[in-house]
Amino acid sequence: MAEKKTTKKTTKKKKSEVKRLIIILITIIVLGLAVIVGFGFNYLFGGLNQNDIGNDFSELGIDSSRYDLTKGSNIVNIALFGVDNRGNAFTGLSDTIIIASLNRNTGAIKLISIARDDQVHVEGYGEIKANAAYSYGGPVLAIKTLNSNFDLDIQDYATINIANLAKVIDAAGGVTIEITEAEKNMANGIMDELTPKAPKIQKSGTVLLDGTQATAYCRIRKLDSDIYRISRQKKVLEVLFQKAKTLDPIKMAETVHEIMPMVETSLNYNEIISLASILTNSKVHLENLTFPHKNTEYTNNSAWDIVFDLDVAAQEIHDYIYNDINPEDDE
Repeated sequence: MAEKKTTKKTTKKKKSEVKRLIIILITIIVLGLAVIVGFGFNYLFGGLNQNDIGNDFSELGIDSSRYDLTKGSNIVNIALFGVDNRGNAFTGLSDTIIIASLNRNTGAIKLISIARDDQVHVEGYGEIKANAAYSYGGPVLAIKTLNSNFDLDIQDYATINIANLAKVIDAAGGVTIEITEAEKNMANGIMDELTPKAPKIQKSGTVLLDGTQATAYCRIRKLDSDIYRISRQKKVLEVLFQKAKTLDPIKMAETVHEIMPMVETSLNYNEIISLASILTNSKVHLENLTFPHKNTEYTNNSAWDIVFDLDVAAQEIHDYIYNDINPEDDE
């Protein structure tokens, strides 16, 4: 009997030791994962310039009745701004203005460009060029201008200084696009002025451009117009988007790590990860539209502002985002 009791005690002791061992192993794994996840967040987002702008609808120019109509659509609209400040600050004129509409259901990412010379109403300043709003009141006034003029519900933004665009493109390994001889010469002229030591574009046609060359290409405006400049920017964005879809997780992490310090945004870490998950949608695709578009009736005033009916544009943008009606489609 004594031997059986001893055996039972030994068995219980062994079971107890096994349980303790399992608990210790689980604790080590959990702590290890916590360290890895913590390192991952620090690695990916450690340099992020996060700027909380709040969510006051009146401050952001959001019509609550319009918001109520669209809030269940699973569509997120974000403002993207490119400021051409020769330093590293996120200030100045927003010469690139894009409404990025992301549809979690369909995987559609619609980029709606507002030309810098579009005449809009900027609160406190009247009817002026769209790019001035950011200069006068930063991202809040710029977002309010988009919302109030185009009846939108934008609550977040991301801004990149064009001076940093070259680094973003280099981090992605450059962009291969087709350029004309005139564009090549104009881009090289821009580099002569801004980055004289940078290697010039050697030929026209289909060319792999590094960051500095592609940024100069994106700056071309005097060759034709701001509408064509937007078209060139979209070509570069399209290539970057296609590259992003093919990056393996490690390369994606490295690229995000390099890009984060070059961006200022109101989005927090969780929101960025949530939006980035759209890239995993098998149906993910990019669409583009510019205002004014090919069917827009517009004029230029004495200041060469592009003037068109903002109410019509607001309806067209809404139909494009929520009803998949493209105003450029010929009837």
